[in-house]
Amino acid sequence: MTSQWCQFPDIHIFIKREEGDGQIRVIATWALFSTRGIPLRSLILLNSCCWLVHNLLTGSVGGSLIEATFVVTNSITIYKLYKAAVVSVPVIQEVKL
Repeated sequence: MTSQWCQFPDIHIFIKREEGDGQIRVIATWALFSTRGIPLRSLILLNSCCWLVHNLLTGSVGGSLIEATFVVTNSITIYKLYKAAVVSVPVIQEVKL
């Protein structure tokens, strides 16, 4: 019994760099290291929306589903953070002496 080698085409043929990829990655990287809380989540949401549009335009079903999940998850987290921030703001009451 002899073994046969399968030769695969070069990977770089299948890697296609999109025009806006670099800018999308920079948004997420900058957000992760420079912001916190709701601003961080908002920039990650923007990043996910850009990737969602990209995946929809290229016809990537799996990528679109993953990014849609990220959009929903980030939206829920932003809402919860906002709700927690509103609740934790102390109400100043006048004290009569």
